[in-house]
Amino acid sequence: MKDTRIYRLISWSSIFISLIIAVLASLLFFSPWFLVLLIPLSALLIWYIFRNIVNKTIESRLDHIYNIIYSKNRPAMGNNPDDTLSALKSDVSKWRSTQHNELEKLRLSDRYRKEFVANVTHELKTPIFTIQGYIHSLLDGAINDHEVNMIFLEKAAKNVERMSSLVADLEIITQLETGVLKFEMEVFELRPLIEEVIDSLESKISSKQRTSIIRSPEEPVYVYADKERIRQVFTNLIENSIKYGNEGGQSTIQFDQQGKSVIIEVKDDGPGIQEEHLPRLFERFYRVDKSRSRVAGGTGLGLSIVKHIIEGHQKTINVRSAPGKGTIFTFSLDSR
Repeated sequence: MKDTRIYRLISWSSIFISLIIAVLASLLFFSPWFLVLLIPLSALLIWYIFRNIVNKTIESRLDHIYNIIYSKNRPAMGNNPDDTLSALKSDVSKWRSTQHNELEKLRLSDRYRKEFVANVTHELKTPIFTIQGYIHSLLDGAINDHEVNMIFLEKAAKNVERMSSLVADLEIITQLETGVLKFEMEVFELRPLIEEVIDSLESKISSKQRTSIIRSPEEPVYVYADKERIRQVFTNLIENSIKYGNEGGQSTIQFDQQGKSVIIEVKDDGPGIQEEHLPRLFERFYRVDKSRSRVAGGTGLGLSIVKHIIEGHQKTINVRSAPGKGTIFTFSLDSR
């Protein structure tokens, strides 16, 4: 349609110009025959010249565009220009796939953000309302009742501690995610650190009549890591094994040196975790059994902190579990 308009314009322009030439020639030579002869001849000649000029211009622009497309897609097309269209289709398909993946990531990120805000709100709301209830009771006269005033104050204090722990854990996760928290790397022996963690959890171990077993090589095993952060990792993992392990059972901490790494496992004998929960186990506030988790206590951020600490050491942590077969957390550290 566009080409038809161009050629129509050329034709009318040719006739108009040839008419002007014929008139000028007839006036110059004082002969009307020039009008009859020159109009069609000059019109054809001018139309032919204009058409060739336009065609050459269009062909030149098309060749230029083709060369740009072909040069950009040469690696995908090889040396065969007939593959241009298929290469372009492939590029468009890849771009569409990339955009779709990015959109899905944004949607997933937005969903996690909404869940995180809802979880933080819920976790803070419970202790705040509890503290508020005890304080109002004390203000309404319970402060003068010596049988309950100290009980109310102690329960309010426990909920304040719970809120303080939650805020502290959130602060640690934020620092780990943003890279503000720097690791202080050093060489230390692994077994004494694990023994210290077990000693600090002795009261919780005794309350469930559990035992803790360390399985390690006879010779000392040294690792290069941030000692206090790794202490936090073991504290969270062993404490989880106590919380969710069976009454009277045992927690097993096993490590062994393999090349330049030390492979570490923390295992419990609890009810295990169903497979569909495993991919989300390290998410903030994610709970497999919400009611059971709340009874056991904790902020719901422990495993998320563990994951960030291990990733901060350029390592990964994995979990294996099945209903009725307990849970095993596995990670590695650089050996020295």
